[in-house]
Amino acid sequence: MTGYTYSNNTFTLERTTGLPNLSATIGVVTGLTVSGTLTATTISGGTLYGDGSNLTGVGLPYKVYAVLLTQTGTADPVVTIIENTLGIITINRDSTGRYSVNSSGLFTSNKTIVYINTITSSAGPYGGYASISNNSQNTIYIDTTKVIGSGGGILGTGTDNVLNNTSFEIRVYN
Repeated sequence: MTGYTYSNNTFTLERTTGLPNLSATIGVVTGLTVSGTLTATTISGGTLYGDGSNLTGVGLPYKVYAVLLTQTGTADPVVTIIENTLGIITINRDSTGRYSVNSSGLFTSNKTIVYINTITSSAGPYGGYASISNNSQNTIYIDTTKVIGSGGGILGTGTDNVLNNTSFEIRVYN
């Protein structure tokens, strides 16, 4: 290939052989830059396939805060950060079994999804349960309770010591 152009969401590859140039409309990828040479490995059904090794600026459609949480006694949860592209977030123990996840407006309405691993064996012989609720663009709550009995009944009051290396993830989509 001798070159490429990108204009009005159309990516055109100029070939060095006698074959016609190839154009493809790009509607999903934004912020695309090419470092070096763009190499296509296959063209099938009008779609250009490559290994992507030279593409930069192409990322996930969301920012993420992925952590492991451990909480004991009356202390705030200990946070082990796996990945944080979202920003500054703090997690505090508000009361028995209730924890607030705090930011400065990072949790955009209708674009925030939260995941938590809900079962842990540290809360007793049958484990514990964790639920989440979003109060605002600034706060997400984690509530933990103990599972009682082999039938999986949930204790109605908050319980500490349930979070034990519990995976917790916040995604805020673009």
